[in-house]
Amino acid sequence: MTHNRIFSAVKAAVLGIGLVISASASADCMTDIKKYRLDKELYNECIREANNTDNGELQYLVALWNFAGVSEIDFSVPRNMNGYKHFIYLAAQNDNKDAMSMYVITQYDRDNNENNGKDLNMVKYLNALSEDKTPEGKLRMLSTKLAIDRFRDEVELPELEELAEDSANLKAKFELARYYHGKALPPDVDPASFDRAYALYKDIIDAKSADDNVKNMQGIALWNMYSYYRRAKKAEVSVKSEPFLKELAMRGDIMAMIEYAKAYANSSYGVLDDAKAYAWISLERDCVKGTSYENEFGAAEFSKNINEKLSDADRKKGEQELASLKKSVKCLVQVKEKRPESMVKKDDSAVNAAEKKSAPAKTSEK
Repeated sequence: MTHNRIFSAVKAAVLGIGLVISASASADCMTDIKKYRLDKELYNECIREANNTDNGELQYLVALWNFAGVSEIDFSVPRNMNGYKHFIYLAAQNDNKDAMSMYVITQYDRDNNENNGKDLNMVKYLNALSEDKTPEGKLRMLSTKLAIDRFRDEVELPELEELAEDSANLKAKFELARYYHGKALPPDVDPASFDRAYALYKDIIDAKSADDNVKNMQGIALWNMYSYYRRAKKAEVSVKSEPFLKELAMRGDIMAMIEYAKAYANSSYGVLDDAKAYAWISLERDCVKGTSYENEFGAAEFSKNINEKLSDADRKKGEQELASLKKSVKCLVQVKEKRPESMVKKDDSAVNAAEKKSAPAKTSEK
């Protein structure tokens, strides 16, 4: 659960999805991330701004970049846990509650091992989280506890259930769904044990919203439902995963497109159709063109193999299917334009240091 929660947040942050830019947090780089592709110059600007500001939202964003690393078409940065700890600490110090939660989640086990559980910041942030009695604050504290083995049994489930009863509180439904998902027995043993999680996930998926954070939750919910049924050994149970994979592919998820294409190529759901496999993998190839995903997940090799064995008749059918899909499927991966050179800010600290180094030594007046 910890891994999923962190990396869903990281994915959204790296892509600039769902960034709510408040008046108090209108950092220049956060505005640019929404519009332009993240490149070396923009990344470095964000780092400089995060180090020289009390903007907890920006520092939280940069912390997530450091936690997962960044991979763009012409720019990449490896994971940097020291950078993560630095910026998550700054963000938490600047009263960003999400950063406090992340700090506690990612540092708790390490603190117990390295510091004997005497990290005073840990205590400080847990107290701050527990003092927030708003519905959002209560949910944040509950989700923080659910992500840590030590605290999971302390979670007041009725409180989480009460929050989830509000039809508008999709985040609470999401956390409760994942709680019940974790308690469900394997699908071959007792698929009915997944019913409670299923119902909550379904509420999230069926919600009508243009909000990027909701769409992100819906995507994770669909993947969780697909994964639960897909691992079943019984064909009659495993086949229940197909509608969720199809829905993900129709929503423009590139990983789902690849899996759906392979399902048709391998008859995973009882239908062998090279034309449909060709259409889905071709759509995925179009979606990732010009992005860092172009050579990921083995899709290029799969596409090559499909093209080599496709008959003329299947190719014609596949092209017709592809044309139809392009009308109804919008790629989740959007290619952002590169920021104009004129908008790139100079690193004043580097300029000042260079000027200082080249300046003649000052002599005393005579």
